[in-house]
Amino acid sequence: MPKQPSAADDRNLYQVDGTWYLRVKIDGQPIRESLRTKDQAEAVARRDRRLAELRGHLHSWPEAVGKWLKEYLPDNVDDTTAQRYAVSIGQIAAAVVTDSTADKRVPLEELPVERIAHKTIGEIVNWSKQRRAATNATLRRDLTALSSVLHACVGWGWRDDNPARTWDRSHIKERREPITLPTAAEVERYCANVKPMWAALIRFLAATGMREAEAVGLTHPQIAADGSSIILTRTKGRRARVVPLSHQAGVILGGIPRHIKSQYVFWHDDGQPFRNVASRHIQIRNRINAAAKKADKGLEPLSFRLHDLRHLYAVNYLRDGGSIYDLQLILGHSSVKVTEMYLDYVDPVTRQRAMRIGGGVSQKLAQL
Repeated sequence: MPKQPSAADDRNLYQVDGTWYLRVKIDGQPIRESLRTKDQAEAVARRDRRLAELRGHLHSWPEAVGKWLKEYLPDNVDDTTAQRYAVSIGQIAAAVVTDSTADKRVPLEELPVERIAHKTIGEIVNWSKQRRAATNATLRRDLTALSSVLHACVGWGWRDDNPARTWDRSHIKERREPITLPTAAEVERYCANVKPMWAALIRFLAATGMREAEAVGLTHPQIAADGSSIILTRTKGRRARVVPLSHQAGVILGGIPRHIKSQYVFWHDDGQPFRNVASRHIQIRNRINAAAKKADKGLEPLSFRLHDLRHLYAVNYLRDGGSIYDLQLILGHSSVKVTEMYLDYVDPVTRQRAMRIGGGVSQKLAQL
């Protein structure tokens, strides 16, 4: 089929056998190349992006990240996930990758987003393994954050594809480390050496299985009037969740003084919520261990993480006769397959009993 003339408002475009082509002169040099589409509107968009690239009007990595942080993340993920994504993006910015157009190696932060290819993704992974000694779990989180940036770029019309999403991750499978459950004595030894409000937060995490961010952000209106449960609406999965309150959890909440100016349940200073709780916990834990070593008390060092308190709650819930399906809803797991890892930490009889169909929590959730 002969070449078809372009419409009057589609300069630099023409068709061959229905496929749109770009025709332009850059610095006196004629350029003709396929835009790989038969859709006219898409051809116009691809033409504009290609002309911007040919003329040097590319979008820088800092420009993309800045726009992503300001415009994309707040509307698409919760605050905790946004912070984690931002950390990942900051860590890979220095990754050394190939700029194939300029035929040189540059940091990722100096590579225009239009030039990020599948090869670039592999180079970021290799750099992270060699220079950062990143684990597979870290690599997968970094790729998820990178994919989020590139997905936003596709939406803005800066790219046609998202190579971070289609890159094969099968050889960096995430391996779950075995769970080490803290004992009740270890938790109490820790709590005996910290301020009362922080101790209440630690005991509450172990008594409810809530994530750290959910607990430190907990406000009094989220607690049911009868004190039987907590309703969480701002969760990791962005789905409402009911957390039942045991007698122990109720006692913990009952012992916390309410701040006259703040709605936060766990507060310090002038009613402010705790910040950087994971790092704060590590600092406190190290201080307690150092003091015990200096006193030569013969105690084993405390090693549990805050997230281990969530694991402790889950295993205790099953041991106390709870259902694996209700536990899934309480913890907010997207699939019961994730929750089933806790079945490895209970005896066979408890395992069989836990796998019965639940109902109490799911019925309450359905009423929201």
